[in-house]
Amino acid sequence: MERKPRANFWPIVLTLAFWMLILTAVQGLGVYYLVTRYIGTKISIQTNTINRQTEQLLAEMKNFPSLEEIKNIKDNIDKIDKELGAKMESMERDILKDVTPTLRITSTKPVFVSANQVKYAYAIQNKGKYSVNINNVKLFLATTKITSPDKINEKLEINKDYYVKSPTQNEDIAPGWEIYQNFTIEFPDPQKVPGVIYFCVSFEAQTDPNIIKSIKTVDPDKIISKKPYYITGDIVTPG
Repeated sequence: MERKPRANFWPIVLTLAFWMLILTAVQGLGVYYLVTRYIGTKISIQTNTINRQTEQLLAEMKNFPSLEEIKNIKDNIDKIDKELGAKMESMERDILKDVTPTLRITSTKPVFVSANQVKYAYAIQNKGKYSVNINNVKLFLATTKITSPDKINEKLEINKDYYVKSPTQNEDIAPGWEIYQNFTIEFPDPQKVPGVIYFCVSFEAQTDPNIIKSIKTVDPDKIISKKPYYITGDIVTPG
């Protein structure tokens, strides 16, 4: 009577262990199935996404220009750059030309109005685009021919050999306008006046500084806003 329960104990334990093993196996298979299905779904979604993006990229690549088209585009860009550069250079040349003083000078023949007095007059016309100022006007006399203000030999001394009675003042000239300037030259001793006297009138023409300041598209070092001019000739004494 006492041995019967002990005899039934081990079969029961083995049966329970068997079923626990079965349940564990089933549970493991279930987890494996779920994980496998999840991973498979994930891979499928990613694969579909990659395929869709690849198809979209291929479709877009069909619209990409060919190598020949790219070369043509580059050639056109280079052509535009050259044309733009040429236009900019042309505009710069025009600006530099406009700001450089351009004058036309008309000179009369100096004449003796008395034994020791000479009158000389000339006209200056502004042929440029902007107003200019005429300044630093100087008169030189010499007994030898004068070719430029920098090359004067046998120069007569002002306020000793001759006097300038009506010195010319600085003046502004508007575009297209003309001014007249004159000198009255007086010799202190008519007996010492040579038979021929050579003269040179020099002055500077300067473009309005406000115009120069307003120019922002050109290198200031390239701008010539001040330009020297001079007139040469001779004075023949009467008799």
